Amino acid sequence: MKKLFVLVLTIFVLLIGNNSFADDKNLIIATATPGGTYYPVGVAIGTFISIKLKASYGIQATAINSAGSGENISMMKKKEADLALLQSLFAHEAYSGEGMYAGKPERDFRAITML
Repeated sequence: MKKLFVLVLTIFVLLIGNNSFADDKNLIIATATPGGTYYPVGVAIGTFISIKLKASYGIQATAINSAGSGENISMMKKKEADLALLQSLFAHEAYSGEGMYAGKPERDFRAITML
């Protein structure tokens, strides 16, 4: 199972490599405020990516704090982040053009898991 996860993660990172916003070898992960849960989860994901992919591919990932899901969607749109942790409601509303995204859907992002 662990090897499958690393394989899927590697493929995902390599696929977004052409669209990387930080640079080709350093991924930026937008999280949330440091006092909450999403920031340490983002740090753990960034550490895992760096440990598993740096030696073979030279890819590192760095988690940064943010104001949360709404800002994370904006950061990805502005190409200030490559990956982001999002609450499912924000992701759904952004993709569907509902709520604060009414009439202006944001669809240029993909999900890999739910937290």
